[in-house]
Amino acid sequence: MVGCRRTALAIALGLAAAADLLLASPQASAESRIETSISPPPVLKPRMPARRPAAEPPEEEGTDTPAAPRPQADGEEDENAENTSPAGQPTTAAADGDASAPAGTRQPLDGVIEVGEQVPTLDGVPNLQRDARTAEDVAAFERPPAAYNPYLFQIELEPLTDRRTAQLFYMEPYFARGIRIGSFVIFPEAQIGAIATNNIFRNGARLADGGAEVAANVRVVSDWRAHAVEFRASGLASFYDEFPTEDDRSYALEARGRLDLTKRTNVEVLLLHQLDKDRRGLRDSPVAAAERGDIETDRVALALNHRFNRLGLQLRGSVTDVDFAPVPSAGGGIISNAARNFTQRDAAVRTSWALNSKLDVFAETAINDREYFVAPDDGILRSSTGERYRVGVTFAPWDTRVRGEVSAGWGRQSPKDGRLGDIEGVIVDANLAWRASALTTFLLTARSDFYDTTTAGSPGTLSRQVGLEARHAIRRQLIGTAAIRYTVNPYEGVSLVERDLTTELGLEYYLGRDTILFARYQHIAFDSTALGSDYQADIVRVGVRVRQ
Repeated sequence: MVGCRRTALAIALGLAAAADLLLASPQASAESRIETSISPPPVLKPRMPARRPAAEPPEEEGTDTPAAPRPQADGEEDENAENTSPAGQPTTAAADGDASAPAGTRQPLDGVIEVGEQVPTLDGVPNLQRDARTAEDVAAFERPPAAYNPYLFQIELEPLTDRRTAQLFYMEPYFARGIRIGSFVIFPEAQIGAIATNNIFRNGARLADGGAEVAANVRVVSDWRAHAVEFRASGLASFYDEFPTEDDRSYALEARGRLDLTKRTNVEVLLLHQLDKDRRGLRDSPVAAAERGDIETDRVALALNHRFNRLGLQLRGSVTDVDFAPVPSAGGGIISNAARNFTQRDAAVRTSWALNSKLDVFAETAINDREYFVAPDDGILRSSTGERYRVGVTFAPWDTRVRGEVSAGWGRQSPKDGRLGDIEGVIVDANLAWRASALTTFLLTARSDFYDTTTAGSPGTLSRQVGLEARHAIRRQLIGTAAIRYTVNPYEGVSLVERDLTTELGLEYYLGRDTILFARYQHIAFDSTALGSDYQADIVRVGVRVRQ
């Protein structure tokens, strides 16, 4: 009986201990929770477009400029073939409900904004990033002539006198369209205006005069895929009121041609016949002449160009004949001017190396032979031979901001008669245009050349000239220009030095593409160590120029 009680007590104590453990443990351990809410559908990851190949940065351009497409070789498969249609055009997303969309076309997803895609313009919402200018306004100052050569200057025998350099400098709000006849383009131009000067004879007397001035020019240029020809005719005439002996009468006839032998080899040729008037105030101009005489120039030039990858080679030569017509003397009689007539033969070799797509370095060697036929008053013929050595840099013709060349070197002109000394010295040449901004351009010119003289005891002079001209668009149709040019002529063998400082200001107003109003002012200050040779002159021109 006692044993049963002890057993019952032990069982009771065990149950009490188990109950105490159950009460001390967490409720979650005691029972499982039953979830009665409905689970949301799983979040699906949107399909991403295929990864595009990384675009290579454009060469020598900013990071914002898109890279130009790489040319595809024959038989080469396009990397983005899966994203293009059979015609080669990129596929676009189909509109909602468009059953004609191909099966593989990716549909737009709601709420997903794709960077780089064009956002369509909404009605009534202005697009502040759109350029409000017209296409002509953009082309006027952002696409200079160097980009597409509107006047078709294709035949340039001498790099130093390349006309495309000036074409880059003379930015215009409009370009002449020309008249197309078959595969040729004709560029006609005419000018009429008035001229006035306060020193028509360019001496210390300072006599003033004015009159009318007319000019005309026409160019016929081929527009062929290979080869090229160009014909040009120009003329100028002035009509002074009080001194008709100072009237200008000049014209030029020129023909150029280029024969493309291969893609890297061509031959260029130039034929020129030109008639000008002698200029008052020059050292060799006859002071006692009753009128200005004619100067007739005939020239034939030839150039062979070839390129070996980065290496370029040019061989060129020319023959020039200059004839000064006799003029009547103010005191009676005739001044023959025969001592000034000469024939010159030139030959040059230029080797250039392309450092990159925009810059070349070059070295050039040139020789010449000048032949005179009549001796001046001192009895010594001025026939001579010359040599030139130059090195420099050339900015490639397809650059739209800088074009032209700059060079330096040494030259010498040696008279064939030993009684006259050599003329030699450092030579600097430049013909460089810089488009500083969309509204402003600069033109740097420099020229070193050897000129003969009939002055007794002197073979001639090494003339050096440097000039700087600026052109600025005050308004789209109003262009202003300013220029300064300085020339110095130290004559060899005599104590004679001449200096000429010329400054210019100009305005051009474009009434339209084909009509331009212009006004120009020029001041000339000439100083010489020869007594009585100094003078100053002011020249004003106004007029209208029409073209097609």
